[in-house]
Amino acid sequence: MRAELRNTIEHLETANEELKASNEEATSMNEELQSTNEELETSKEELQSFNEELNTVNSQLQHKIAELERSSNDLNNLLAGSETATLFLDNKLAINWFAPATKELFDLVTSDVGRPIAHFARKFSDDKLLSDAETVLSKLTTIEAEVPSDAGRWYLRRMLPYRTRDNHIAGVVITFNDITERRAAAEAVNEARIYAEAIVGTVRQPLLVLDAELHVQSANAAFYELFRVAAKDTLGSLLYGLGNGQWDIPALRTLLDEVLSKNQEVTDYEVEHEFRDIGRRSMLLNARKLSQAAGREELILLAIEDITERRQSERHRKTLMSELNHRVKNTLAVVQSIASQTLGHASTLDEAREAFGARLINLANAQNILTRENWQSADLGDIVSDTVKPHAGGENRFRIEGPPVRLAPGAALAVSMALHELTTNAAKYGALSSEEGDVVIVWQVEGENADRRLVLHWQESGGPPVAKPKNKGFGSRLIERALASELGGEVRVDYASTGIVCTMIAPLLAGQMLGAQGDRAGETGSDSRG
Repeated sequence: MRAELRNTIEHLETANEELKASNEEATSMNEELQSTNEELETSKEELQSFNEELNTVNSQLQHKIAELERSSNDLNNLLAGSETATLFLDNKLAINWFAPATKELFDLVTSDVGRPIAHFARKFSDDKLLSDAETVLSKLTTIEAEVPSDAGRWYLRRMLPYRTRDNHIAGVVITFNDITERRAAAEAVNEARIYAEAIVGTVRQPLLVLDAELHVQSANAAFYELFRVAAKDTLGSLLYGLGNGQWDIPALRTLLDEVLSKNQEVTDYEVEHEFRDIGRRSMLLNARKLSQAAGREELILLAIEDITERRQSERHRKTLMSELNHRVKNTLAVVQSIASQTLGHASTLDEAREAFGARLINLANAQNILTRENWQSADLGDIVSDTVKPHAGGENRFRIEGPPVRLAPGAALAVSMALHELTTNAAKYGALSSEEGDVVIVWQVEGENADRRLVLHWQESGGPPVAKPKNKGFGSRLIERALASELGGEVRVDYASTGIVCTMIAPLLAGQMLGAQGDRAGETGSDSRG
């Protein structure tokens, strides 16, 4: 019993272990089933999402199909309503589509779509139709040709690649445009066009029509007017004998010999010659031989363009450009010097900006005076008045006196800049900084003939006491050095306690003083020029 009981217990324990293992396997299988169930749920959701996307894509596809049908209908109606014969071929030169107008050139029906174009008879002569189509496919170029039809009409055949939206070459497009009327008109007026172009190209200038022997057949009114000759002395005469031989010009002989011998046209052949009645003239000659029909005499058209004034204007323009270039360089040098000196000695940026702007404005005013006088010279009185005007203040702060004197452009600019510096200093530190202060500007001409010289005095009074500065600024250097160098004379600045006194002495060249019209004090007295 004990042995059986032990066996039974052992079997029971074994059975329990097997039950535990089975339970664990069942638990594992349950977990796997739960995981599979979750995966099935996820797959179901994904299938629902895919289904929704398929529905959306299907809707879009239906919309695109409708748009494609509408575009196809529009294209068919457009090409069907056009009188241009249009033919679409694929990459193997088989028919994809054709316009109704193409039936005049090919015997095509709707069922012919898909057949090679080479299988159809043509109602026109075009030996290069297939070769040109292959060339278009290989080189992707456009080819045009004029072809005649069996009905006696002419067509412009144009062939180009058929490109899809994604720039893919899907075949060839061939169009046929009827140019019968245009070609007939071109042929009808071809000969007239040659003569018309020759005449139109020369009719605006003096025109001569010469025969092969260079006798004048006709001349227009411009020729008679320019060269002052009469028709009776011109028509039928040898060109070289006109006007007592004044047209016997070696350069003209060379020109006409070249036209006659080489049967070509010559354009813009320049000749300069002295004529008896109108003087020396520069001329551009245009000549061409007109090809005539059989039995008709050859003619030469000779057009003459008088460019004398143009050549004179060009020379004058070159002179003006050189002068302008010189003046611009000088002005830029002055501006550069002003900028360098102003920015180098200013204590603040605002001070530099104000001083630089004021100096540029004064330079511009001086330029305006010279411009009014065509840059020949400028009146000293105008220079003084325009320079001190911004500081006059509407009161009798300036007394300006002096005879009329004209200065060269360089001297005028130098005097204007110097007066501007003196006026600016007077407004900041000198006589113009107080209500009682005033400035006297007088000049006179001393000496005779070659010894004449201009003496200009600037004298301040009524302002605060003046002391000689320890360091000279740009204005002082401009007045004492640059002005003296430009005028070729002497400049003295005296820092008197009652006010600054500046004296400018410069030689006065001949012609710089205009007539004796009296002293400028008669005009201004002690009134302000500002």
